[in-house]
Amino acid sequence: MPFAETIRLDGDRLDPTRVTGPLEVRLEGTVRPAGEHYMIDGQTVGGGKISCGRCLEPVDWAMDSTFSIEIALADAAPLDPELALDASDLDVVYLEEPTLDLEKLAVEQLVLELPMRVLCSEECARPADAEEFP
Repeated sequence: MPFAETIRLDGDRLDPTRVTGPLEVRLEGTVRPAGEHYMIDGQTVGGGKISCGRCLEPVDWAMDSTFSIEIALADAAPLDPELALDASDLDVVYLEEPTLDLEKLAVEQLVLELPMRVLCSEECARPADAEEFP
């Protein structure tokens, strides 16, 4: 089953220390059965303004990435405390409801893609009192 949606997210919902305004993201992909679970394969394209890591001025930022997520309903999760989780169970996202929350998915994908630090310019990368070497 295909999906496509454009979502606008406030910076407060992502990381207010790095995001200076709303970010817009376009999610496109498909959900397909994979045994007892489902696979979501998709693409995230978006961008907006994030803060320079040095002077805090807004910097244009854009992203374009793909993702693949395995999902299942929570009632399919191994809940017996006597049983150890398999490594494969750790890679599955368990949902309480049989509905895919595209806004939550967009937040997760943007947070994964946000750079730790960006600079507005090369000049901002150097401290003002730094000596230049020939």
